[in-house]
Amino acid sequence: MNLIILLSFLFLNGNEQVSEFSGILLDMSTSHPIAHAYLHLEEINRSATTGRDGSFRFNNVPAGVFTLHIHRIGYETKKEVIQLNETDTRNVILTLKPVVFRSDEVIIAGVAERGLRGNVEHASVKILGQELRRNLGTTLSQTLQNVAGFSERSMGPAPGRPVIRGLDGERVLVLRDGQRTGDVSTTSPDHAVTIDPMMAEEIQIARGPAALAFGGNAVGGVVNVVQHLIPTSVPSGNSGNLSLQGRTVNSEVALSGQFLIPMGNTAGRIHLNFREGLDVSTPLGRINNTYLRSTNNAIGISRITPWGYFGGSLNIVYSDYGIPPDPEAGHPE
Repeated sequence: MNLIILLSFLFLNGNEQVSEFSGILLDMSTSHPIAHAYLHLEEINRSATTGRDGSFRFNNVPAGVFTLHIHRIGYETKKEVIQLNETDTRNVILTLKPVVFRSDEVIIAGVAERGLRGNVEHASVKILGQELRRNLGTTLSQTLQNVAGFSERSMGPAPGRPVIRGLDGERVLVLRDGQRTGDVSTTSPDHAVTIDPMMAEEIQIARGPAALAFGGNAVGGVVNVVQHLIPTSVPSGNSGNLSLQGRTVNSEVALSGQFLIPMGNTAGRIHLNFREGLDVSTPLGRINNTYLRSTNNAIGISRITPWGYFGGSLNIVYSDYGIPPDPEAGHPE
């Protein structure tokens, strides 16, 4: 480890007098004060900055001739020769000529947050707003089946999972707010995804290199359901929405509500969801054991401070559904 200490001293001869040099800096075109300009006395390496009223001051300057450099973005750099006599007190008025600022090309790149706000970086497809509400299905895979390259792996109305270009299971990663859902739908087709699409504010789909950032197995892609359970800002007032959905093929009814509530510097979000359907009807009759009944409720709370926010959420899922009977493949009842 190297420790470097730099010391600088200014020695004045006993017979050399010191002076005070001050003034004001103005715009040459408008005569308005120029604030935050940088002034530098080259010979003695002294600097000063103009105040909001354009004023500046150099104290204890020895008598002599000095070169004053003046710099300010948006103005032409200026060099003035200043001569100070013994016990001289100068109060000068300096001006700068405004110029159009030109620079080399500036490239600005932004990095999206991942995990805190629940977004997937470099998502290739985003579904939200009217498009999301218009295509809502019973499951997440039904909601996405109109997206190019998507299909559904299903064993009844409830246990459906998205398939991307023929890849499913562990090859397709399903997230909620950037975090894994914790269900076991990747292990077997008779397990359901524990996300109801009615609770989604946005669905993000990442394929290619962006998906591999979540693990080498996600070669098919990543589906991220954004719910914003943990608020990141305090809303100006109470807000919310209600959604009602129905299907005639199995007399299915689904009701969902989302509410955002401000409480001083704290914000709370509540998601309520209920879905129920009977056995599926076909022209040849009903398919036994294809009912479904589920509820998906969540609450999140966050405290917003000047330096950021912190919060947490709790999600409770109850799902009861049937698998169509197949004596050869299993689940005969």
